[in-house]
Amino acid sequence: MVPPQIHQNPACPICACTLTVKNGVRRNRLQVLQVFRCTECLHRFTGAAGRNKTYPLHIILESVSTFNLGYSLTETQRVLRRRYHREIPERTISSWLNEYRPLSTYSRLRLQGRKLLRPETLLRSHTFHHQQVYRFQLHIINRSTVSNCIEQRWNCLRNRPDNQWRTISLTSRR
Repeated sequence: MVPPQIHQNPACPICACTLTVKNGVRRNRLQVLQVFRCTECLHRFTGAAGRNKTYPLHIILESVSTFNLGYSLTETQRVLRRRYHREIPERTISSWLNEYRPLSTYSRLRLQGRKLLRPETLLRSHTFHHQQVYRFQLHIINRSTVSNCIEQRWNCLRNRPDNQWRTISLTSRR
């Protein structure tokens, strides 16, 4: 018999005390958040990440990921509406993209990737139905696509004047 898993309440963000108790719920526009109270300093807080966020974090992450696949803002909004049945304004998606740009490493390569592949062909997705439903996704980039990208970049660098070529090659080796 497996012992029951003990869920520990989060620590207080003010005094870092681990003795916190549940103290009701707070309703957001789209979700219900558990509220905790610290027994030391009596501070009330939610244990959920994403402070001052109306939308759940999984929707925010899904919108950033969908946009980075190569969809435009309007197409991203349409995909999210179809998937989550929520009307998310383009302005909100744009603010999320600006906020999480340092965390999104693909954002600087997005324009080049969009020229090479369409968003529908970038990922191959398959759903497995085992004991639980599992969605497996795989990036589809074949060798010819990568070699074409490298060749285009090489030709672009090779056609520059000689003094610029040296500075680029020296900085790219680091």
